[in-house]
Amino acid sequence: RISLCICFFNVVINSGIVRLWVPQNDSWNITSSKEFSHPDSVEDICWSPTESQVFATACVDGKVRIWDTRYPGRPRLSFQAHWADVREQIW
Repeated sequence: RISLCICFFNVVINSGIVRLWVPQNDSWNITSSKEFSHPDSVEDICWSPTESQVFATACVDGKVRIWDTRYPGRPRLSFQAHWADVREQIW
């Protein structure tokens, strides 16, 4: 069984704000919105290829954070990936 999460990201440029919007049924009405905060600018977002509720963010602070959309308060995992900006990541 494949579970598909149809949602949209909104990244506020030059900030650490990532918003996840989930559309209502097959319309553009938004049923829910969740916010994922970072201390610095977010450079990249990448969905997990195996977990429909999990995504990763790359940040200019050199960290990669793993998020679960069911727990938006803080990352499930955070690690220092590089001493400089992390501009992208691949699962």
